[in-house]
Amino acid sequence: MHHFSSFNNQWYRKSIEYMQEVAGVRSSKWCAGCHDPALLYSGLFDTPIKQIVDRPEARAGLGCLMCHSIVEVKSTMARAIFSWSIRNSIELAASENPFVRKLHDL
Repeated sequence: MHHFSSFNNQWYRKSIEYMQEVAGVRSSKWCAGCHDPALLYSGLFDTPIKQIVDRPEARAGLGCLMCHSIVEVKSTMARAIFSWSIRNSIELAASENPFVRKLHDL
């Protein structure tokens, strides 16, 4: 389901398009912190979504590492107020245990 968290989800796409028409692009960034990190952190979310919706980044959704690399949640009351580190994933990928490596690769 997380793969369909971005603009490949028609309900989310229409919600953001409406929000941008009514309140502007800046207000829609509140949603992008969780739904569209590829667009938000690259700066592409500063562009109205109708102009970039066909780009691969706009249909990326969330991969496993987005959530499973979070090391600290600073607030649940705002958009994407967390810290993450890829280190945990690297440790799994480099594990000497073949089961752990297979689980990581899955």
